[in-house]
Amino acid sequence: MATRRGAALETAAVVAYGRPAGPRVCGPKGAMVTAYRAASAHHWVIGIDEKRPVGVKTYPGRTGQDGDRRATSAADYGRRGEVWIHGAFEPRTGLATVVVWPRRDSAGHGRRLEQVVRPFPADRWTLIEDNLSIHHSRAARLALAAGDNIGVLFLPQ
Repeated sequence: MATRRGAALETAAVVAYGRPAGPRVCGPKGAMVTAYRAASAHHWVIGIDEKRPVGVKTYPGRTGQDGDRRATSAADYGRRGEVWIHGAFEPRTGLATVVVWPRRDSAGHGRRLEQVVRPFPADRWTLIEDNLSIHHSRAARLALAAGDNIGVLFLPQ
């Protein structure tokens, strides 16, 4: 029985490593893949991102809906302010959290990170963030250096 060339090598690769041989991911992307694969109950890898400012609005309630009268409310054209929404997601367990913050600045970035990782109980965290300037600022680096149990990986540009 004739076999095609290289079939023995493919079988050997599957037996030797327990999975098919494939391309390896190098550089910053490889570091993220390695971090996600090494995650455990004591070491969580969390993806973090923020959403642009969201305007605070007033929505009409359900008051005045008795009988045949419809609900009415005065139109709200006032501007009440803006908030930033910061979210975190841990893909191994599917847990997610959201933190609302009044502004986006480098001074408060360390405090936001503490609030974001609080719902994820672990001994160590690896955070994956984008390359926003406040994530690389001196204040953010000092806040992260204070605690040796939080590491940061940045998305490749």
